Amino acid sequence: MPGIHDNHRQRLRNRFLEEGLQSFEPHEVMELLLTYSIDRRDVNPLAHTLIKTFGSIDKVLEAPPDLLARVDGVGERTVVFLKLIPAVTAYYLNSKNREIRELDTTEKLVDYLIPKFLDKTIECSYLVCLDNRLRLLGCTQISEGTETQTPFPIRKVTDILLRTRATAAVVAHNHPNGFPVPSSTDLTVTEDLCQHLKRVEVKLLDHIIVSGADYVSMRDIGAFQP
Repeated sequence: MPGIHDNHRQRLRNRFLEEGLQSFEPHEVMELLLTYSIDRRDVNPLAHTLIKTFGSIDKVLEAPPDLLARVDGVGERTVVFLKLIPAVTAYYLNSKNREIRELDTTEKLVDYLIPKFLDKTIECSYLVCLDNRLRLLGCTQISEGTETQTPFPIRKVTDILLRTRATAAVVAHNHPNGFPVPSSTDLTVTEDLCQHLKRVEVKLLDHIIVSGADYVSMRDIGAFQP
């Protein structure tokens, strides 16, 4: 027999198919998501609780599994489902970027790099390898750190660039809990890396800092000269 909440769930789904999510309140988006992980139960109160506990949709989806599991009513199935959403989003966007061949503008670089960080809750760094026509040779995650810092291992960077025969490079890292503003450490690391790569005849073109959908190009703001 249909549950008493089935009609409401179906109305939410129909509304999404007809209108998209533009008219949905945050708790309604969360409620729609929860209908796919929790059967035959009014999930509206839990949707409100999750938004109130973590502050926003993005913070719910970025919350560590153990913190999600502490919320009354959130079981393992829901934890896995909620963590799957940002991971699938990143996977989808990275898949769309597979056909990218040239990264010759900041905008193209940012469009390519932001999906790399979507499901990251700690700082990590990536190395983009390019040839002399700024064609993509490869992109490698080079480190993972903490919530506030990540290393840039110069030897590892150099080995990857030499192996791919790159003549140009871009590095990127994220600020998962802040703003994409370069710190004094970021400035020092970038300058050191730039000078080191010159000795192996690789040009460091940019260091891009990502925070959510925001970014800063250290080259564009004049923080270093390639």
